Amino acid sequence: MRVAVFTDRVEQDPDWKGAYVWQIILGLIESHHEVLVLTNNSQISQATHSRLLITHPAPSWSVRYLPRVVQTVLSFKPEVIHTFALRADTRWPSLTIWPFLAALTSVLPNVRCLASLFDSSEHTRHAAQAWYDACHARTVFCTTDQGSMHWPVTIVPLDLPWTAGAHSEIAIPSTTLIPAPVSEWENGLEGLRYLREFLIRHPQLTAHIIGGWGNCSASERRQGWQTLGGTGARVLMLPALDFQASLSLIETMDSLWLNPLPPTAFKRLLCEKICELSGKKNFQATPLHFSLMKGCTANAISRMYRAPKRGLQK
Repeated sequence: MRVAVFTDRVEQDPDWKGAYVWQIILGLIESHHEVLVLTNNSQISQATHSRLLITHPAPSWSVRYLPRVVQTVLSFKPEVIHTFALRADTRWPSLTIWPFLAALTSVLPNVRCLASLFDSSEHTRHAAQAWYDACHARTVFCTTDQGSMHWPVTIVPLDLPWTAGAHSEIAIPSTTLIPAPVSEWENGLEGLRYLREFLIRHPQLTAHIIGGWGNCSASERRQGWQTLGGTGARVLMLPALDFQASLSLIETMDSLWLNPLPPTAFKRLLCEKICELSGKKNFQATPLHFSLMKGCTANAISRMYRAPKRGLQK
């Protein structure tokens, strides 16, 4: 089938979604689909395949670039239009391509429209709401996300990087990892207070934070160090890392601490499962209860492409 994919992600994205998006795209190609990727990201993927075409029709999904985007889509003559993990966008919907793309696909014959969402940040107050409403099917990875959406969704399996019992023998004792920068925490200052108390209760531990302060301002960083107090000497701020580099670092860590991350954040859900499969300690006050299936995401999505429209939940 001819599949037009919209995404603004690259493999090196520090939020890990980009790595999974491109893994799914390559999986679709291996399932013998012909894929056109439309991206507004200037860092175009280096992935190559005879059935893959990557194009950069516009620097953003602004409505001013709608003619370019529509021309690219129509010239490809897709049988499926699929969006993956669209970045948060709180602009007025009418200032983006999404309501117009939804209207266009409603009159295109035999075109299936799907959206894959990784967590709640991609649909809460998002400019693409009209597109999500128009899709024939929407996919998520776990039941935690399912409850926060107002339309029917399909839970698909996730290709997980760990096998059960694959606990690393190279883990450094007394090290714990927080996989997201402070700016991505649910509440930065409150999370730092919890981290200070956590380190006081576990004086042997050293905390490593991937991405460090993230987008925090200089004043927020100064206030953060003051909040950590004496425990700040045992907090190591690391640079932002892509998915593969993060996995390599997780292997060397003795434990993970996930409390500051939003409950439905993709990183937290994935790290929960990694801890379960790898046997690493998972320090958190209230473990999440969710269903995350292990399997081939591309195969599950490919079967949805081939399902009749009436078999897809609108």
